[in-house]
Formats: sequence, structure tokens, C-alpha cells
Amino acid sequence: MKRPYLGAIVGVCLALCLGADSQIASKLHFPQIGFSIAPLKVDTRGATFTAVEMLMPPTANFAANVNVQLQAYADSMDNYIALSKQQMDQMKLQMIKFDKPAADTCVFEYNGQMGENKVHFYGKGILKSGTVFLATATTTEDQWASVSDNFKACVDSLQLDSSNAAQP
Repeated sequence: MKRPYLGAIVGVCLALCLGADSQIASKLHFPQIGFSIAPLKVDTRGATFTAVEMLMPPTANFAANVNVQLQAYADSMDNYIALSKQQMDQMKLQMIKFDKPAADTCVFEYNGQMGENKVHFYGKGILKSGTVFLATATTTEDQWASVSDNFKACVDSLQLDSSNAAQP
């Protein structure tokens, strides 16, 4: 039986369980769609990778999504921001919003043409001990109005655990 909210999250590709014994590993819970799953154990030292990817059912051949990446980055948040803006300029993407709510955190929104799609991005990055934890929502511009509240809440909820398990 299909439920109208089933599209809230349709996939979890990878997840982190860092430094935790499998017997005490917490689960990722998705109560809106009715399942839980134990995260993977991953050694993140110096790695750059996508830790979690959540996708909505595709509309107009595009699956709006939110992902969390860990990016090895040994410099400052100010330099990360400058590099990100430079990369956006190179891809001819337009900055809509930018904020730096804390010394280690940035929030941004931008859009532009990528391939055949006009896309919209909303992201939050947190820098800690040489790693940027980056949550990014990606939709088409046409999808953004109907999913923006949900996607912004998801991205804005990114926080680091007090254990900062991603560090050796």
C-alpha cells in the first residue's frame, strides 16, 4: 500500500558509525516511512566521501535529494568559503544567499544551469579538525518551491556529535 508520505526518504546509500562497537551502534530511524537501519562502520581519516544520500521519488526525470559529504580540508572555514565561491563562479552558478552563523559554519543557497537542468542548491557546512561536514539539498528549480521547507529543515538540522567520532 502506498502512503502519501512515502517519498519523504526513499534511500540511504551509506551512513557512518564511527568508533562504535556493532552491539552498541545506534540505528538511523525513518519513522515516516517505517524502517530503521544500522549505519556502517567507516574509517574516515583523511577521506572525502558521501556518507548519506536521501532521495525523493523522481519528478520530471530528476530525484530531488539531500546528501551529507565528509570532505578532508586542512585549511580555515574562511578559505573553504572562498574556494566554494570560486568553484560556483567557475560553474556559472548564482549565489542567492550566504551566511556564516558561526566561525566554523557556513550556510549557502545558489542556483544555475547544470546540463539539461536548472538546479537549486541549499547547503550547510561545518568544519572541525580538518573535515568539512557538508549537507546539501539539490532540486530542480521547478521542484524547489514545493520541497524547500522540508529540505531546508533537513539540511539545517546537521550538527556534529559531541564525540566528533569522525576524527581518529
